[in-house]
Amino acid sequence: MNRLKRLPIFHLALVAVLVTFATVGGCGLQQSEKAIPPEIAEEAAPPPSAPMERMDAAATEGADIAATGDTESAMAMIAAAEAAGDRKVIKTAEVDLEVENLDEAQKSVLDSVDRAGGFISSLTVNDYDTSRQAQIVARVPSAQFRVVYDAVKALGKVERDHLGGQDVTEEYMDLERRIANLQAQEQRVREMFNEADTVEELLQVEQRLTEVRGQIEGHQGRLRYLKDQVGYSTLTLSLHEYGEAPVQETAGWRILYHLRGAWRGLVGAVQWIVTALIYIVITGAVVWVPLLIVIALIRRWVGRRRAARQQAPPQ
Repeated sequence: MNRLKRLPIFHLALVAVLVTFATVGGCGLQQSEKAIPPEIAEEAAPPPSAPMERMDAAATEGADIAATGDTESAMAMIAAAEAAGDRKVIKTAEVDLEVENLDEAQKSVLDSVDRAGGFISSLTVNDYDTSRQAQIVARVPSAQFRVVYDAVKALGKVERDHLGGQDVTEEYMDLERRIANLQAQEQRVREMFNEADTVEELLQVEQRLTEVRGQIEGHQGRLRYLKDQVGYSTLTLSLHEYGEAPVQETAGWRILYHLRGAWRGLVGAVQWIVTALIYIVITGAVVWVPLLIVIALIRRWVGRRRAARQQAPPQ
């Protein structure tokens, strides 16, 4: 009977312990949810696949329009893409030209870029024995790209002409939406500072705010890059000129010229020998002088022993 009476008491104690643990766990969960509401946590943290999806979308959009040689159709397609719903298109061109005068062609390129309101990103000139070459990378406003492109092609013989257009409208608009959403979330997280009651809640809010701010800055950096690439087109030029190497006439035999050359050679040889002897005597003295002293002492010692043996009476 006593055993049966003790059994309900044991059950009541076990139930009390379980209720206590459940209450403590529920309070901790409520505090955590109070620090970071689940809707903000879910919205502020994009799915892990979001960056990869954006990169895949950019890769899909990239190089939508490209042509080598017949660039007129590509230029028309780029213009049509820009006109269709305010599309964001990155335009690039690569042109190889053979020109008669490299200096004049280079000056014409710089003038055309300057008139269009652009700038030179890099300029390299190489002078070879039989030719001169220049590599120019220019950035021009997108609206003036066609004007500069046509002006450059008229400077000489076009050997290679590549025109490309990359439509980044989808990525551009996606970044703008992400930035707007994250900025709204950032504002809500900042307001939570006033509602935080404990240090732990403040730390959680600060960590969430740092994550959101980092995502905003990353998207803003990418958006600035796209704006720069869309606003200013890139034109890469390779200019080169060819000229015949001057033919040197064979000079006649001149005896005085060869005599002077032989005399200079003889003087140079004598100077070299004298210089070598100076170095051998001065530098070698550190080695030869002590060695000669040691040899002299050995010979003197050997001579004395021989003399002593000769003077000793035979036994």
